[in-house]
Amino acid sequence: MKQSPSEADNKWEGFELTSYHLDSERILNLPLKERRSSDAKADVDTTVGDVYRRVLDRFDQLTDNCRSIDIVSGNGRLSVAGPEFNCSMLLELLRIRKGGFDPFCAEWFFYADDSSRDSLHHNLYEFFVVYIDKIIRERVFFSDHDESGFNPLVFQTDNKFRGGWVNEWASREARTHFWFQKFYSNRPDYGSSTRSAQTFRNGNKATPASSFRKDI
Repeated sequence: MKQSPSEADNKWEGFELTSYHLDSERILNLPLKERRSSDAKADVDTTVGDVYRRVLDRFDQLTDNCRSIDIVSGNGRLSVAGPEFNCSMLLELLRIRKGGFDPFCAEWFFYADDSSRDSLHHNLYEFFVVYIDKIIRERVFFSDHDESGFNPLVFQTDNKFRGGWVNEWASREARTHFWFQKFYSNRPDYGSSTRSAQTFRNGNKATPASSFRKDI
């Protein structure tokens, strides 16, 4: 991921085994191009937010072409293109919205990463998504490489927040522990080699996952 000068001062130290919320302002402003013909010169600037609000759950089919998306609805076909991360995020927003949920009110639990054997700078980060009392997406992954446009700052955690209640922090930790255990309880072989599986299946308390930290 390439950083702007302002972001470089706030270096990302990696994901932790905890829940995240989406930063709606950052995500909705991620840039895309709307394709209106085969001529790239005819492409029109747009954003993830513009497309998300136009489509919401009113579509029949999504086609993921990695750096472009085709959205088919009763009104025809909408094609957008852009960095891989921006397209992947839009896809997930629309899939969750189609299921009747608000992706910006959901909790995104990071639980695993993986690295390419062929590239030193290509990683995958995996999440499951919870909405109130239900796991609505079991595996969402985002790719991080030099050309992907990956931006971890769109995932916000409240780990540094101190509320007005003495036990608020403990309650959040308990909720995190609950959802990780629930995620793995019905999946005895799922992700058995991941550190999160080893941690939460054994009933241990989660600690910041330094093994997930990646240099940017």
